[in-house]
Amino acid sequence: MCGINGITFRDEKIIKLMNNTLKHRGPDALEYRLFPKLSLGHARLSIIDLTSAGNQPMIKFGYTIVFNGEIYNYLELKEELIKKGYKFTTKTDTEVILAAYNLWGKNCLNKFNGMWAFAIYNDKEKELFLSRDRFGVKPLYYSTNNKNLAFSSEIKPLLKIGISRKPNEKIIASYLQYGLIDYNNETFFENIYTLEPGHYAIWNFTNKKLTIKQYYELKNNKIEISETNATTKIKEILEDSIKLRFRSDVEVGCCLSGGLDSSTIVGVSDKLFHNSKLKTFSAVFPGSKINEERYIDLVTKEKKVKNFKTKPKNTDLLKDIDDLIYCQEEPFGSTSIYAQYRVMKLVKETGVKVLLDGQGADELFIGYHSYFNSYIQQLLKDKKYAEIVTSTLFWKYLLFYLKSNPRKIFNKIIKYKKSKIYNLDYPKIEMPKYIDDYALLAMKTSLRSLLKWEDKDSMSFSIESRVPFLDYRLVESAFSLPYSYKIKNFQTKYIFRKAINEYIPEEIIDRKDKIGFATPENDWFKSKEFTDFIEKIIESKSFKDRKYWNYIEVRKMVDQKNKDYYRNIWKIINTELWLRTFIDPLTF
Repeated sequence: MCGINGITFRDEKIIKLMNNTLKHRGPDALEYRLFPKLSLGHARLSIIDLTSAGNQPMIKFGYTIVFNGEIYNYLELKEELIKKGYKFTTKTDTEVILAAYNLWGKNCLNKFNGMWAFAIYNDKEKELFLSRDRFGVKPLYYSTNNKNLAFSSEIKPLLKIGISRKPNEKIIASYLQYGLIDYNNETFFENIYTLEPGHYAIWNFTNKKLTIKQYYELKNNKIEISETNATTKIKEILEDSIKLRFRSDVEVGCCLSGGLDSSTIVGVSDKLFHNSKLKTFSAVFPGSKINEERYIDLVTKEKKVKNFKTKPKNTDLLKDIDDLIYCQEEPFGSTSIYAQYRVMKLVKETGVKVLLDGQGADELFIGYHSYFNSYIQQLLKDKKYAEIVTSTLFWKYLLFYLKSNPRKIFNKIIKYKKSKIYNLDYPKIEMPKYIDDYALLAMKTSLRSLLKWEDKDSMSFSIESRVPFLDYRLVESAFSLPYSYKIKNFQTKYIFRKAINEYIPEEIIDRKDKIGFATPENDWFKSKEFTDFIEKIIESKSFKDRKYWNYIEVRKMVDQKNKDYYRNIWKIINTELWLRTFIDPLTF
């Protein structure tokens, strides 16, 4: 796990500056290599083969690579390559990538089980080959003009070398109006893009053109399989996925929120390794309705693993908010990102370098209540009326959503009106009607945001975060199942709950609520510390001068604390702080 940088011209000063900007991602070694028309840089976080032999840029088999991530099946690939005559001088997965590229070319990507963003310089073909993993666990940003290409693991190095900081108003508008981001290759900065998941890019040094191609696309390819066999298959792949992700030459720990997903990872890890020294890490909020400490303690007591807790408060967020904005680089969804940030800080303090996390299970097995509308639409289409009217859970959630916000369940019937708060036009977003399509969209949009936030939170503290649920074998298996296996009688994660019943306490398996890394955000915003903080921001000259919102309407919303207040205030404040940090002159 590292940070990578590159520019398609020779400049030692610039590549060193980019490397230094990413030192938090890889504090163990900062190295670079210069070519006549290329500069490559690397900040290394040593995880596999801790010797200097694993430092990058690495040259082997006639190619040069800078690589961020892990190829978990590298030992199996290495064995296959040795049988074909390849010889290795390191114990790294990086060298395996180069050998695989030498043998299979760009098709090597289909061989990898892991998370990655890398660039391989092929001097013979006069091209630079950049790639990103199937689901976008690891980031890769780039900017290009008619002459050159610059790329990096983060946006900050690109800004440091003079790329324009002009804000992308289309993305700002979709974020403010919908909270929607990461639905295409654009960022909050104009002319800074992200290489999308499942894609690779070729920079041709001869014609100075960047060509982008998709090498992987997840589809709803359904298969005929019994519920029993599907349960067994999920269990087997999940165990193997977690086993692979424990491959490391440094200590591996686990996130533990107390929910199904993280508890399952701890439970499977305990079954595989019976490691009483396994360290788990949690964020708790004593006295709050969202506190999951009881469930966390259930798991740690049953599995006899160590647990470390952080207890973020509203005053802590205010103290850390500037660093959090800088760490994330773009506006983000909610203060839940801060809970994750604090967990990563705690991990760093214990000396653990690798962390397993439960990201992705909700998208695979339909774990969000927001799927219910498309589920109802699907049941109506399939004429399964009895499943709707006889479900206690259906009536329970219907009453809940009608009481809180009817639009959440009837968003196809009630048209959104443009909010008076915002001045920008926003793109029209059409949501899929049926549940399989909705789940697929979540993999391509909201999951990308979650992975991005996690990468930046973890790497800010030099922590490698691994996500076992996004092993491509498990993802493809989940999307091959009928929706009725994943959600049944309005019970989310139906087959997943069956598959994990031996790993975790029954009380957690039976949980119907969903919290995750949530913070007591509404309570925080009601506190005097936060109201004073918000007041100071919205009464500032910079805030009043922004063209993105209507100050009078924002002022009215804050004074009245209406139903839209908590939905909008964080996005507005977050955007203002982001503009001050990254866009306004002399502040970055």
